[in-house]
Amino acid sequence: RGTPSGEVRRPGPGRCIRGYMSRGTMGSPPRGRIPSPPPLRLHRGRTMYVRFVALLIGSIVWLFAVIAQFRLTTTTDDKNSTSSFVERDEPAPRSRAGADPSRSGELAATPPPPPPPPPPPKPRSERFTSHWCHSRDFLWDNSHRASCLFHDLCVVQRPPDSKRGNKRHEVEFLYVHEEQSDVSREEVERRRRRVLDGDASFTLGIGPHNGDERLIFRPVPVSMSEIDKLYPVRNYVEGTSVLYYEYNSENFGHLISDQLIPIYAALEGFGLENREDVTLFRYSIMDAIGWSCDYHRRVLEPEGGISPRYGNIGKHCDRFYEMTPEFMRGHRPLQVLNGTTVEPTCFRNLVAGMPMYSDDCDGDSERDTNYWSLCNQGRQGQFWRFRNYVLRNVLGGSDADVERYVPTRHKIAVTYRNDDVRGLTNLDELIDRLREKYGDDDDVEVVVVEWAKLSVADQMELIRTTTVHVTPPGGVSFIAIFLPRWATSIRLYSMEYRMEWNFFHYLGYISVEHVNCQNAEKIPLRETLRLVEEGLRRYDDHRVGSGDGARTPPSKGGAS
Repeated sequence: RGTPSGEVRRPGPGRCIRGYMSRGTMGSPPRGRIPSPPPLRLHRGRTMYVRFVALLIGSIVWLFAVIAQFRLTTTTDDKNSTSSFVERDEPAPRSRAGADPSRSGELAATPPPPPPPPPPPKPRSERFTSHWCHSRDFLWDNSHRASCLFHDLCVVQRPPDSKRGNKRHEVEFLYVHEEQSDVSREEVERRRRRVLDGDASFTLGIGPHNGDERLIFRPVPVSMSEIDKLYPVRNYVEGTSVLYYEYNSENFGHLISDQLIPIYAALEGFGLENREDVTLFRYSIMDAIGWSCDYHRRVLEPEGGISPRYGNIGKHCDRFYEMTPEFMRGHRPLQVLNGTTVEPTCFRNLVAGMPMYSDDCDGDSERDTNYWSLCNQGRQGQFWRFRNYVLRNVLGGSDADVERYVPTRHKIAVTYRNDDVRGLTNLDELIDRLREKYGDDDDVEVVVVEWAKLSVADQMELIRTTTVHVTPPGGVSFIAIFLPRWATSIRLYSMEYRMEWNFFHYLGYISVEHVNCQNAEKIPLRETLRLVEEGLRRYDDHRVGSGDGARTPPSKGGAS
């Protein structure tokens, strides 16, 4: 209603307007009064419709805002991540057109600094020594029988005033351990005590040498700061190294049974036999031990040598030293660690300790037959693997090729030796009888060989195709190790009957026959020919892949 002054006043709820809205009109308003416009009130259905439309429009606006914000964020991230792509040597993504901050008025976003690279690992030259030993018993002299693999073990000349270790040692091995800042003081002391108590002790001797005090070592524990102070410059030998003191390397038999087989056994014990980076180190000292090549040269040769029968021992030693790498995988030259001239040297991987792996363990009883030994018991598989290992290294090819090779034609190889040491007076007659008996047999070939005149490769090729091997004993007879499975080695003794039986009887893959020829140094021809024929038949009966193995011996050429 209008006020007396003519002011329009909004009616309160529940009065005119409410009636006006419900009834449409109430008639004409009083003359001279202006009614207030009624508030907009819709029907309930219409109200819900308006609310829905408003909500829909708001949702669409919100969605467009989110999309715009996402596109802006992606553009900024692309700009900031360009450096990370470049660090990975990948092409940086192109920025989109119109995204130049200088033109669009945007502030250039500063890319975050790249994360710091992880700290590089310590070089191997700063690593500490560790070891893994096996075959260590609980006796006081267990170092005489243990075999060890070291990482980063160092060797130096023994200081003249050193009160540590054995005074007969010419070198000292250093076991580098952590500083007290790296681990607790108690842990450092515990590790030092284990080394000092002999947990890493070893011998460089093989066979009879293994208990010699000049070759038994207990590494000296030192901290990294101590070795850096005493020996700031050190040589590091990469790859896998084997350190040993040789025994009778002037002889082919000792080279095989007292060096190469022990080295192979030690490597195989740690799964390293197939490494191509193996380097052999021969330990050499002025205080030489018999019967090493050093001993022959420094002690015996000035006195005229061991005996005239051995000839020039030094020449023989050099020959077999030069031959040694041919038998090893990788064929790395034989090195010498000289106790009086060695520079401070650390070995990345060092195998040391192979005392019990020679043909007679730690004794020298190859000529005795009134005893038995466990030295070679259970090693038949290892001897066979060693045989294949050497053949593969010398002749090439794969291990499978060497393993599967089986001669299908017989070959009788007779070692020719007519000297006055182990020579036999009627060896030529035996050769004639063999040729007479098997000359017309297309399946049998008789070969007379002087092994020293052949290259190593030719020796290996000949012996692996031989089915019956006739030989005197001694070093030359050890070529029989490389005979094929089921072959026979017939040994003719003018002296030292059954010598080396303790090794050949345990090979497992060949048969061994002994013939006593000590009566006037003559070969009993009938017995020897019978053993040859038995060897041929035995091979045919047992060889793998031979079919029925039938072979009819010739009727002529009977022995007397």
